[in-house]
Order: sequence, then structure tokens, then C-alpha cells
Amino acid sequence: MATWTVGVWTAESFGADGGAGGGVPLAPSPWERPLVTPDIKLVRGCGRKGGKGSAAANTEVAGNPGGTDDDNLSTFDETAYFAALRTRSDGHQLWTAKALPSTQTVLQDNAAASAISPGVVCVADAQVRGRGRGGNTWTSPPGCLMFSMLTTHAEGRTLPFLQYVATMAAVEAGMYSTTLASFAFALNIPPSARRPPTA
Repeated sequence: MATWTVGVWTAESFGADGGAGGGVPLAPSPWERPLVTPDIKLVRGCGRKGGKGSAAANTEVAGNPGGTDDDNLSTFDETAYFAALRTRSDGHQLWTAKALPSTQTVLQDNAAASAISPGVVCVADAQVRGRGRGGNTWTSPPGCLMFSMLTTHAEGRTLPFLQYVATMAAVEAGMYSTTLASFAFALNIPPSARRPPTA
């Protein structure tokens, strides 16, 4: 069985509190919590090599504290993410990985077992077993923005609408970003979502 290494970052470690008046240390630390998915290994996200974005970020590897595991580095820029974070709690814990089977599966399976709390954002540079509506699966190569956020929502029937609004907002933000001007942005709505509801 393959093991997938996930770096765990917290807003507290970046001094980002989203206006909540200071981060509160989590105990136990998120990377010390056991998960129900044995193929996922959480490690503490730490430091940078050379200060050149997240592609140069370190993750602390079990048995090699302070060392790096270059095969598992994500290109996601956690420093920019936390600098832009403006929420009180959602998104204050960030999980990053070079590749995962599915960001949704990692969060959903562990949330069901109460191994993690709502608000966690999981980002992968690539997914090898992504999943969506109606049991559809896919792979996503590096270069796609693949992420999931674990949250709670009281009104289940409006959740699909909120998913599309959030997706459209992310695409629009990318389209108008001067930093991302050289990238092409598109929204791929799955065929199952395009069909009119049946009575």
C-alpha cells in the first residue's frame, strides 16, 4: 500500500488569525492526531529552503526532524495562502501534498471518525483517484487546483448551490488576479450537474 505524506500548516504558525484576536494552540497538534486512513501520514509543515516559495518548503519527516522529503513537497504557497486568509476559523488548518488519492476522501473519511474538525483545507498538486457526483472518478495532473474544505452546513438542499458559487468565485478571482494573468481559467461543470432535475 502506498503512503501519502501530507504537510500540515496552521494559521497560528504564520501569525494569521483572520481577525480572531490571536491563534489558540491546538492540543494535540494536528500532525500528532491519528487518522483512520492508514495510508495518509501527517507531518508538521515547517520552514523553507532558500525562501523561494512553497516548492522549496520543508516538511518535517518522522525519524528525520527538520529534514526534508523532497519527493513529497507541494508547490502550493502556504505563505501567500495564510497572508490572504480572512476567516475566523475556516481554513486555519491547511494540509498540502504533492499527490493524494482524493482530497475529498481524505477529509471525509477522517471527519466521519471525528479524527479532524471542520475548517480544514486540503490541497494536492495532483489527485490519482478524484471523485465527484454520482460516483464519478478522475485523475488530475499537476497544474490543476485540487482542494477540499471540511465544513458544516445546516441546510443540505442548498449545498450544491454553495459549491457552485464558491467555484465560480475562485475562477473569477483567478481571472482578475494580476499575479495569475498568464494562466487560463475555465470552469468544468460535470455532465451530471448540467442535467435538469427530474420530477
